[in-house]
Amino acid sequence: MKYILLLLPIFLEALILETDQINEVLPHVHSNTWVFFDVDDTLLTSQMQLGKSDYYFLEFAKLKQQGIEDEVAHEVCREHWNEMQEKCPIQLMDPLIFPIVCQIQRTAIYTMGLTARGPQTNFITHRQLQSIGLNFAISSPAKLSVDLPQRHLYEKGVWFVEGNGKGFAVRKWLDGLSEHPTKVVFIDDRRHHLENMEAQLADLEIEYIGIHYLKTLEYPFNPEIALIQAQHFPHIVSDEEVLSAE
Repeated sequence: MKYILLLLPIFLEALILETDQINEVLPHVHSNTWVFFDVDDTLLTSQMQLGKSDYYFLEFAKLKQQGIEDEVAHEVCREHWNEMQEKCPIQLMDPLIFPIVCQIQRTAIYTMGLTARGPQTNFITHRQLQSIGLNFAISSPAKLSVDLPQRHLYEKGVWFVEGNGKGFAVRKWLDGLSEHPTKVVFIDDRRHHLENMEAQLADLEIEYIGIHYLKTLEYPFNPEIALIQAQHFPHIVSDEEVLSAE
C-alpha cells in the first residue's frame, strides 16, 4: 500500500481583538513574537482637541468639500498637523502604557513603533516619545532594508510608513528576510490598519493577533472645541479655556 503525503498550507491563528485595556496585550506576547505599536491614539494623544489625529481628517474633509484634490488636501493637512505636533502638549494614552511597553520589550524579539506619520515628523515624534519615557531603539533592529513605493523612514525603532500601508510595509520587510517570527502582535486604534496587516500575513506561517485598542473612545473628539483652538493657533488654548469662555 502506498501512502501519498499531501503538503497542505498551514493556516495559523489570526485574530483581531477589541479592548480598552492595554494590559490585555500581555498574554499574547511571547519570546518568539514581534510587537508593533501604533503611535497616535495608541501610545500617545494630544492633551487638547487640536492635535488629535481626528482633527487631520476633519480638516481634510473640509478641503475636499471645497473641491481640493486629495493630494493637495493631504499636503495642506500634513503641514498643519505637523505644526500642531510641535506645539500641542501630549500625554500617554494610558498611564499603564509605559510599564506595559517596558515589560513587552523584555519579552518579545522586537518591539517597535509603526506609524502612518510621514518621515518629516521623525524629530518631533522621537521627542514626543522621549517625553513620555518610551525608547524603541533598545528593542528593535538597528536598521531595515526595505524598498517601498512611497517615502518612508526607519529610525530608533520607529517606522514611518505614510502612504504605504502598515501591513504592506511589514510584508515587504518579511519578504526580504530568511527567517520569520512565529507570531506578530500589532496594537492600533484604527481597525483598517489591523485588517491590512492580517491580509498581508495571511499566507505566511505566522500567527497574527491584532489588538484594536479602543481607549480613545473614553476621550471622544470634539470638533467644535478643536475648531476654536485652531482659530487661536499657534497660541495654545486648552479645552477647559474654550469651555469656560462659552
